Amino acid sequence: MLSPLEGIAPEDLRIGELVARAQRVQASEVIIALNAGPEGDATASYLHQLLSPHAQVSRPARGLPVGADLDLADRVTLTHAFAGRSSL
Repeated sequence: MLSPLEGIAPEDLRIGELVARAQRVQASEVIIALNAGPEGDATASYLHQLLSPHAQVSRPARGLPVGADLDLADRVTLTHAFAGRSSL
């Protein structure tokens, strides 16, 4: 993942290879599955910018895991859970 504080920039990752592969195989979708947090979000945003002209870019849903106690959920987790909610 990108991490300016640790000196990891886009050119340190194999992002060019990913974009080239998405183009070569004519991918219809690229799913970006990275850890939640500032580095993961920044990396996903950067990848979206590069890949969206070639394929649909998505991320797995985030929120509350099955069986989790709501008392243990933080504000960010609840925000993502509500944003990704579906009707019954």
